[in-house]
Amino acid sequence: MENGEMAEKIKALANKSALLSSLWSKDFAIKSLTEAYIVALCIIAIFSIQSHFLTSHLTKQQKVATEVSYMVARERSLIQQIVLSATNLYLTGAELDKQFLQGAVSEFETLHKSLTETIEKKYKKKRRVGHQLYQVYFEVPYSVNDHILALIEKASEFATIDARRVELRKKSLDFFLKELTGTTMSGIDYALESYQEDTIREAERYARWQFWNVMFILTVLLMEALFIFRPLVSRTIRYQKNLQRQAFSDPLTGLNNRRAFMQRADGLLDQAQRESKAVSVMLTDLDFFKKVNDTYGHHAGDQVLKHFSGLLEHSIRGGDIAGRLGGEEFAAVLYNMSDSDAFKIIDRFREKVAQTPCEYIDEHGAQKSLSYTASFGVVSVIVRSAFDVEGLLRKADEALYEAKEKGRNRVIVTVLDDGHGEIVEDKPAKAV
Repeated sequence: MENGEMAEKIKALANKSALLSSLWSKDFAIKSLTEAYIVALCIIAIFSIQSHFLTSHLTKQQKVATEVSYMVARERSLIQQIVLSATNLYLTGAELDKQFLQGAVSEFETLHKSLTETIEKKYKKKRRVGHQLYQVYFEVPYSVNDHILALIEKASEFATIDARRVELRKKSLDFFLKELTGTTMSGIDYALESYQEDTIREAERYARWQFWNVMFILTVLLMEALFIFRPLVSRTIRYQKNLQRQAFSDPLTGLNNRRAFMQRADGLLDQAQRESKAVSVMLTDLDFFKKVNDTYGHHAGDQVLKHFSGLLEHSIRGGDIAGRLGGEEFAAVLYNMSDSDAFKIIDRFREKVAQTPCEYIDEHGAQKSLSYTASFGVVSVIVRSAFDVEGLLRKADEALYEAKEKGRNRVIVTVLDDGHGEIVEDKPAKAV
């Protein structure tokens, strides 16, 4: 009995141990899976947060980089403007040149203060991006900041020097010309080039980080990666591509946007004024474009806009300026172009638009062809004094309105008599 009871006890103990072992194994497995799931979620969360901060940091960094690059490039153009205005003032003594010089100096001083504050704040410490820019501006051998401050001081003094003090004015002018060809300009060029190269490399480095983050998360949980990180990667790639485009381009057509067009048109008019050249300003609007969007959809409308932009780019010369001002409205400035020549070129372009349908693929994948026309208003003037781009566009808009009133798909050219910078008369318009 005792042996039998002992055997039963041993058997019961063995069963109990087996049950405990089984329960422990199941509990361990559940615990391990739970821990693995939590770890996976933590990894996804960590990499998601990291990717967010990478994208945010890259966005901020590239925003600063774009602003700094613009300011450095603008400083370069302002130095040239100061030298040009000082030279004209030295030669002519005209009050207008003095005002141009003082305006350029004032803008230059404000811009340089903002730029140097940004450089000192962002790039004084040694980093991958920007420290070389700091060295060029604040350290030898370039010390661009010191040269620019001296240039601003000399330019301010030059504007107040009496015209009879020829030697002093000549000495100041020689200083400007030296700065234009010397350390200042070469330093600015070197700083801008190296800074842009550093910025691109840094953007590519961040893009690589993002890629490996996405790859790692895809190995942990593919579905999570598809719904969380794919938009982030796509956004980063799109943003990186946008950084490589011109800062002032229209995202749909690639032409100058309104801001860039107005700035560059102002520069072209200034050049035309200095050289007393004729310019023709064109404003064009696609006919019944709203009907295109309503009938064929906005996708077709976008394809038409891009198609029209391509034709426009191929119809003007390299030195001319074209831009999309908004919606279906486009503009162009044709340099050294008389009214008759402008009419011929733009009318040929009008015919090309009317005779070249837009080929596109609709939302169902079918090949489609869409014909459309455009109306054109043109103002032509020989620029002998200051002209406002906005004013010329308004006159071109009046001609455009007349073209639409007369049935659309036509060109109306208005010729302005420059006089003293005011419109004296409108010569008879030419139309298709």
